[in-house]
Amino acid sequence: MNLWQAEAALKEHNIHFQPGLNEDLTATATWGAQNLGLFPGARVEGVFSIWYGKALGMDRSMDPLRHANLAGTNPKGGTLLLVGDDYGAKSSTLV
Repeated sequence: MNLWQAEAALKEHNIHFQPGLNEDLTATATWGAQNLGLFPGARVEGVFSIWYGKALGMDRSMDPLRHANLAGTNPKGGTLLLVGDDYGAKSSTLV
């Protein structure tokens, strides 16, 4: 919600906020930030992405996360992976 509220400030600094549809698609999309130097014609430098999910989301997204990890990073791009948990089990399938 904070990133949506900061839309004007983000645009001012050429930061694009794109929320993910689910953990798997988001993990796959953020992997692209690591490929910055692989293709000619990049319009910007310093591309990064942030993936945030709960432990269960990380479990179901391990295929793209593992491949992204094995692909390494780029000096001008990468992904920060953040994993939290829902100790109150309010939004989890496991209670």
